Amino acid sequence: MLTHAFIRSECEEAEVRTAPGDAAPFYRDAPEAQEVRADGEEIVRVFMAEALPAAFDATRAMAGDLIVATLSAVRKEFSESPRTDAQIEAWADSMADMFRVYMESLQRRPTRQ
Repeated sequence: MLTHAFIRSECEEAEVRTAPGDAAPFYRDAPEAQEVRADGEEIVRVFMAEALPAAFDATRAMAGDLIVATLSAVRKEFSESPRTDAQIEAWADSMADMFRVYMESLQRRPTRQ
């Protein structure tokens, strides 16, 4: 469900998001932007701790980084071209399945002592 909402919102907002490209250097390093990034990193850390409670910290950190990088890549590449509702739904379904299988595989790995 979350993956679907993310993909749909990114596709809907792509035109607005890509327009201020020239201004990016000015707001990317602003204190408010840094605060938002830090908040996002904490949300991912807490989610991974809850989703993989028995995993090593390094495993949770790597998984969180991989998921965020995947979402970021999709945001950029997939959402910048016009998409039908069916295409958005298919990509979101596939991404959700991919994340689910990945997280399940991490549950089967050795855990902390």
